[in-house]
Amino acid sequence: MQESEVDELLIASLERLADPSIAHTEQWTRNGLTRTVHFYDYDDYHIWGATGRILASVFELLKNADAPPVS
Repeated sequence: MQESEVDELLIASLERLADPSIAHTEQWTRNGLTRTVHFYDYDDYHIWGATGRILASVFELLKNADAPPVS
């Protein structure tokens, strides 16, 4: 853990984090490269950055796990 980047450890419910009403994305451009930044507003916490990217990836994998196999 990079202590200068982590303020607090939060134990959060994946079910609540999966609620689309608490999630949003923004397009950020830095050094000429535009990226999608994922945000989750969980109670008083604003989760984003690497954690937001990881959560978005987990939810995408879970969504695709329910999809029928591609043949």
